[in-house]
Amino acid sequence: MKSEALAAEMQTYLDQSPLSIIVTDPNAKILRVNSRAEALSGWSGAWIQNRACRDALSWEKPWRVGINVAAPQLVNRNFARSVLTMLESTGMPPGRLKVEITESSLVEDGFEVKKQLDELRRHGIRISLDDFGTGYSSLSYLRQFPVDTLKLDQSFVSEITVPEDGAIASGVIAMAHSLQLKVLAEGVETLGQLDFLKTHACDRLQGFLFSR
Repeated sequence: MKSEALAAEMQTYLDQSPLSIIVTDPNAKILRVNSRAEALSGWSGAWIQNRACRDALSWEKPWRVGINVAAPQLVNRNFARSVLTMLESTGMPPGRLKVEITESSLVEDGFEVKKQLDELRRHGIRISLDDFGTGYSSLSYLRQFPVDTLKLDQSFVSEITVPEDGAIASGVIAMAHSLQLKVLAEGVETLGQLDFLKTHACDRLQGFLFSR
């Protein structure tokens, strides 16, 4: 019965999603398939985010929970409202939620993405830019979008004690701080990496060095 309810909920989302379009041109059939796939991605993402918030409320401490958001969700004009509705229905305080986006998602539809992120930020939800330095975005996006935290990709952290990669990492940290942004380094696994990041005042660290 539970699986049937889940399937019905998914179908309702697909039917109502603006990405679920119907085309009559036979040459455009692939557009319909791709749009339905994106709608399904949006539904699954929303379901996971709802579950994450409900689970977070059962934790002993009020830690912040981060949710990954895909580009198809961000360009949906109802995205911000759906997140706020989810918080209201679960009882999750907005300040405990962090939305994590990728650089590539910023180039999908910059105007709509900024509109959705601005709405979330107005309600106290944090915005984190994931895998910074590996995507396609311009540094100007750091001024245009309401980002709070940059997550330094582990591809830089893994070789951070090498002069070239170390220069990139320290430069990113300094730049972020000049823009009043926090920096979280991903994939910290060695004491050498830890010492480097502490020396350059990286705000937060995560990786196997701390927990597996």
